[in-house]
This record gives sequence, C-alpha cells and structure tokens, in this order.
Amino acid sequence: EARGRGYMDTLKAKGVMVESLDITDDAVKGAEMVAAYLKAHPETDAIFCSNTLRTETIIPRLEEDGIKVGVDVKIAQMDCSSKILEYIQEGKVMFTMDQQQYLQGYLGVVFAYLNAKYGYIPPPAPVSTGPAVITADDIPSLENLVKEGYR
Repeated sequence: EARGRGYMDTLKAKGVMVESLDITDDAVKGAEMVAAYLKAHPETDAIFCSNTLRTETIIPRLEEDGIKVGVDVKIAQMDCSSKILEYIQEGKVMFTMDQQQYLQGYLGVVFAYLNAKYGYIPPPAPVSTGPAVITADDIPSLENLVKEGYR
C-alpha cells in the first residue's frame, strides 16, 4: 500500500487525477479486474503496478482485449525481472523502480556483523538502497545482474 500511496500522493500534488484499485493477491483475478476497470474507464491512460507479477500478468491480459500497452495505456511499476526489462525495451513499461534488494539483504547482514563484532551502531532507519529508476537506457548494464539475481 505504501508504494501506491507514494505514487498517488506525488501525482495528486501535481494535479493529476488518480484512483486506487485493490486487485487482490491473485494475479490472474487482479489482471481481470484491471481489464474490467479499463473497459469501464477508457479514459484511463496510465497504471502503476506494485510488483513484477502484477505487471507480467496484466500486460498479456490487456493485450487480449486489443489494448496497445505503452500506447493506449502506459505502465510504471516497482521491482525488476528479466520480463520487465523486456517490456521496457518494447516500450510497454515506461520504467521500473529498483529497490536493489540484494543490498537490502547484504547491508542487514553487514550491520548485524559489525554490531556483534565491534559494537557499531547501524545508521538509523530507513537505510536507502535505492530506489533506482530503470529505463530502456539502463538495460544493457543491468540485464545480466537481473538474470543472476543481484538486481
């Protein structure tokens, strides 16, 4: 919820009309709900997806309805996968936010070790490991890192 709220608050502050749609944890059911919403609200021109599974399920479902994803409706989303990078290259996803999850796990272990071994106090939360914005320009340098699970 915090991910979506951040996008919504930012867009609302810029005068953009936004609406939240709770599409459940079932990716297939969620894709159906988004497709139904777009049929009922054809003026919708952008979607924010909170994770890769949602995006990877929603895009094919919208294409079944003849929606040109990236043209008729634009998608922004969170997290990264090889499929998301492919969608970015194809122009179906505008960008994704990379939290750099590897750093999230790594820094937690480093902070715990330094505290146990030397009594170091970790920096106050939150410790930012991102987000990094990934666009088509970034894909060549990230593709292998995503496949290997580092990004």
